[in-house]
Amino acid sequence: MHTTSSLILVTVLIGFVFLLMVCCAKRYKRCPVGKVMVIIGLTPGGKPVILKEGGAFVWPLLQFLYYLDRSPVTFSVSLDDLSTADGKPVSLTITGSAAINTEPRALQAAAERLLSLTPDLVGAMALEFVAACVRTELSRIPSTECTGAQRSLHERSAAAANRELAQLGMQLVSLSLEDFRLRSVS
Repeated sequence: MHTTSSLILVTVLIGFVFLLMVCCAKRYKRCPVGKVMVIIGLTPGGKPVILKEGGAFVWPLLQFLYYLDRSPVTFSVSLDDLSTADGKPVSLTITGSAAINTEPRALQAAAERLLSLTPDLVGAMALEFVAACVRTELSRIPSTECTGAQRSLHERSAAAANRELAQLGMQLVSLSLEDFRLRSVS
């Protein structure tokens, strides 16, 4: 009788350990390629846990799991409402792409600002930031220097856009300023 109760106890204990292992295995979540995994809720230090590779245990009701897409968002827009430092109208086309920066501080900023946004909204925000930077940099160049200052405009606009996109946890991947034309005032 003593061996039967010991056998039952060992079987129950093995079943419990197996059930516990299965339960833990279901809570382990891996970070997919091209994504950033963000865990919020009851986390160490109260800050989001951000992983760009590997995995972590996520406990339901205590923690929530989200993913940020690291693939670049592209944007393109023709701007006809630009003007130089002396008020001459200019039109140009902005084409480019931006992506989430993978540096730790940038990932923290991206988790705070982009977590609930769709890729289309992220692209629209990036476009607004870049267009504002191009407008600002172009407004500092007199029309007489516009034809020779396109490279400088591109470099200064890209640097300014990277500074602004850093607030969102993003960085500029590419930027192209095309169809640059000084328009005549009618």
